[in-house]
Amino acid sequence: MKKQLFLALTAVAVLSCSEKKDAAAKADTKQENKVEYIYKDADRDVPVVITTPPQRAALFNPYTTEILLALGLEDRIIIGSTEGELLPEYREAYEKVPQKLKGHGFRMNKEAFLLAKPDFAAGNINEETAGSPEELMKLGIAPYNLRSLDDIQNPTLDDVYDDIILLGKIFNVPDRAEALVTKLKNKYNEAQKDLVVPKDGEKKKVLILSYKGGVAAFSALATDLVNKAHGINIYADLDKRFEFVTPESVLERNPDAIFIIDIQSRPEPIEEKINFFKTNPVLKNTNAVRNNQVYKIDLEDVTPGVRNVDFIIRLNKILYQNKQ
Repeated sequence: MKKQLFLALTAVAVLSCSEKKDAAAKADTKQENKVEYIYKDADRDVPVVITTPPQRAALFNPYTTEILLALGLEDRIIIGSTEGELLPEYREAYEKVPQKLKGHGFRMNKEAFLLAKPDFAAGNINEETAGSPEELMKLGIAPYNLRSLDDIQNPTLDDVYDDIILLGKIFNVPDRAEALVTKLKNKYNEAQKDLVVPKDGEKKKVLILSYKGGVAAFSALATDLVNKAHGINIYADLDKRFEFVTPESVLERNPDAIFIIDIQSRPEPIEEKINFFKTNPVLKNTNAVRNNQVYKIDLEDVTPGVRNVDFIIRLNKILYQNKQ
């Protein structure tokens, strides 16, 4: 009887120690999952702290959607967004997302947004459609935006990689994020040997734009991508990601190639946008239009995400190898 009692007490003691170790391990894991970052709300810097990896992400832009799909997080997306066709490798995974939006500027009404019960929101969220950052955080919703989109001056491809790494930490999949960044870096490094490097003074001038009743020239990350393709962005001097410019300004800077972003959520078809350049009395005199160097690209090519390296490679081929 004493022996049985001793064994029972020993078992309880071992179990108690085991439970304490498990609790300690869980506490350590929770501490390791703590992620802090700054959310830019207009001109305000709002500190955000995440202690539990999000399980219900509402993504109101296609670039963050594709990054999370690339990280294998489709099961944690409750609202996703696309602007045109997804990359083929993510289409099957995207089918698992319950609510799919079209466009990069979609804004849900506040009631529908809160009914979705997100714990993470990225993209076009504001006080009217979702709530202030402080209100969201009180509800357990972490606001987020890619820093390489608008938050930093002159973002580069390295800043895109930093965004991917941060998302990996937020969703507690750091190894996947590291692997994705390594894959993209390796692709870029491997492509270097095939990129044409023009002589000094022979770099082609490039205009990247979105058309919405006028020419919205792109800078910011687009400039770094053009530089890496050994071209020159004629509007690299802009202070914003994009800015409306006049046809006369475009002609004065005279691009050798024009890349028009095909924003499929807008009513104007890409053919109509290209035709605008070919028939405009000023723009038709640019080198790009006169030499038939006007091309369609996707929004995700020149916004932060997994397509940037492929765009650099394609851009160099178009500019210097006469290939698409």
